[in-house]
Amino acid sequence: MSGRTLSEVKYKVASEQGDKVKLFDNRHYDLINNYLSMTKSNHRISQEHTSEIFALAAELQAKHEQTYSLAELREIGAEAHISPEFIDRAVRQIQLKKRRAALRATIVDNVINLGAIAVIFGLFTGFAGLPNHCSSAAQTQPENSELLPNS
Repeated sequence: MSGRTLSEVKYKVASEQGDKVKLFDNRHYDLINNYLSMTKSNHRISQEHTSEIFALAAELQAKHEQTYSLAELREIGAEAHISPEFIDRAVRQIQLKKRRAALRATIVDNVINLGAIAVIFGLFTGFAGLPNHCSSAAQTQPENSELLPNS
């Protein structure tokens, strides 16, 4: 780490990340150090990237810590006197709701794409009511036709 100690890197990350640094503890630094020692000995990560690495690591850990297994949800539910059956049912309903929302978004995207294709097709073929340069009023009358006199 460019000759800096781990403590110096921690201080730099803490000063740049503010409150996010609370998510770090020595385990994270040890994991990163272990990873770096496992890679090629000549592979180095520049100092300018360390803050970004630690910030991303903190964000990933925060997201991970905000997830629960089904067993953990059942345990929490039991403490709140909620039957595991209802926890399971709630999980299934939320999963179904998310799948439906994703399907709805896909359908909307497809309709929008289809509409764009139709507009482009219309522009190229004159199908959209734009003037077609291949036809004119002169071409609609036969060549030998005479005008009828007004009576």
